[in-house]
Amino acid sequence: MADEKLPNPFHKLFARMMDTFAEYQWKALLRSHFLAEPEEKKARLAAIRELSVELAKIEAVSIQSTRFGARVIECIVEGNWKEAEEYNSDLAFDEFPEPDRTFYAQLWEKFRAITMAACAEAKRRETGQASPGN
Repeated sequence: MADEKLPNPFHKLFARMMDTFAEYQWKALLRSHFLAEPEEKKARLAAIRELSVELAKIEAVSIQSTRFGARVIECIVEGNWKEAEEYNSDLAFDEFPEPDRTFYAQLWEKFRAITMAACAEAKRRETGQASPGN
């Protein structure tokens, strides 16, 4: 089968997609909580605790965008800081009309601040820089 030419014109595209997916999965495995250094695990867990408490407070008021908030927490567990920042930017509610934009932006303000601080601290750990408090 390996030597046969497949008649499907999308074979090369599919093969490239599979390679890209495999590379993504490999990077995700390398970032995983299981393989993280103890300091990294502690930092992630601290951020997850804070964000979980804040998300519960938000859910008591509104369910608007709580799946994005949950996804931010998942990204932190996975060590996917870039994606956490992307989801966090969606929680600015820039696309919402007033007065909803102001209401939700204020509701999510602390959650977003915690996420931004955790992402900034992760970048410092990755580059080996000392945190501002040390």
